Amino acid sequence: MMNATRIVLATAVLASSGVAVGDGEGPPVSLSATLIVVAHQEVERRAASAGAADEPTVAGIPISDERWLDEGFILVTDRDPALAFGDASYSLIGNEAGRIEGVLRSLAEPNLVTLDGERGAFSSGDPNATPEPYGVEMAFTPRVLLGDAVLLEGVRIWWRSRVRGGGAEGVEVEVDGLALSPGQVAVMATERVRGDPAFLVLLAEVVRPLGPDDVPAPLPGNR
Repeated sequence: MMNATRIVLATAVLASSGVAVGDGEGPPVSLSATLIVVAHQEVERRAASAGAADEPTVAGIPISDERWLDEGFILVTDRDPALAFGDASYSLIGNEAGRIEGVLRSLAEPNLVTLDGERGAFSSGDPNATPEPYGVEMAFTPRVLLGDAVLLEGVRIWWRSRVRGGGAEGVEVEVDGLALSPGQVAVMATERVRGDPAFLVLLAEVVRPLGPDDVPAPLPGNR
């Protein structure tokens, strides 16, 4: 069975706040998505071994917090969205250490660049395979706002994997009307995967060409 989470935010709130929405003539936008699973039993084992009294948190919020269970809850933050317990901290972005130590499992990390106001799409695997489709899909439409903030419209993240012995597991997340300023990330919980908590992290960045002052000076010997 496909697990699905649908999240819809009101774009009208942006319009009434006086934030100028892009007209489709702005620069390209890069959207990076990380779909990641917290190995809860391993985290609890490590936390107990370290004598950590507090519950593990994601982006500063306890994993069992009811807000993560709300399909409409999206945390927008400029801090590192990390899994933390005791003195340990593992970023959900660039999570190599967490994967090596077995506390995090990355399901998909698609990255896509598309023009302001145009819909971009990415696909891997075989979403149309029978009897069980598998792979990763991502699509979104960006609007560049004032100050290089980005309004994300119609974001869709789809992941599906075949399970040994038959069947499949999957996650689908849809987000609409999410605005991110430079340096901000959005974190949201999805359906659990194999009983473990899963989270989606979104990072949007305006892609601008280097200006004359941004080009590094030539190195010795390269003049």
